Amino acid sequence: MSSPVKSESLKDAEARVRALTREVGTLREDLRREAKKRERAVIQSQEQEATRKLLESKATELSYSNKKLAAELEGVQDAARAAADRDRRALRSLREGLALVETEVEARMKKGSVH
Repeated sequence: MSSPVKSESLKDAEARVRALTREVGTLREDLRREAKKRERAVIQSQEQEATRKLLESKATELSYSNKKLAAELEGVQDAARAAADRDRRALRSLREGLALVETEVEARMKKGSVH
């Protein structure tokens, strides 16, 4: 027969083994969950990096387009200013010409040469 002390020690040891086995199981489950979290974090990080690169590419493309459009706008504004200057000169010339014609018509009317 076994002694009660040995039997008690055996029960204590078995209880410790069960407790340690549960703790190992819990730790393994925690490790598995953490590994899954890490995998999801890595995937999310890769997706965000891909999105960042895409957005940087689009930003570069938009910056280039913006510069081209700004240059085009400047050219159009220069052409519009030149056309406005040309139109002002043409109107001034027409006003001056009209004034000369009016003066000549008035002078002819005074001479009586207009029928």
